[in-house]
Amino acid sequence: SLGFDLNRIFNDLPVVALILTLTEAGALLIEALARSNDQQLAGAIIFLLTASIVLVNFVTDILLALMDPRVRQGLIG
Repeated sequence: SLGFDLNRIFNDLPVVALILTLTEAGALLIEALARSNDQQLAGAIIFLLTASIVLVNFVTDILLALMDPRVRQGLIG
């Protein structure tokens, strides 16, 4: 696994912002936390966003291993 580093976290922030904007999950999350104090809904939204980021990172790591022979041979990372 390539793992996380600071650079990768900052590269993933626009993706998270896009997900929050397109699905309106951000507004729903703020609504759940600020106005209605619905902690279960907020936890579910955060879990789904986290799971989607982990899944995308896993898929990209697998694709990188399939495409780059240096990664397959263990020369990188």
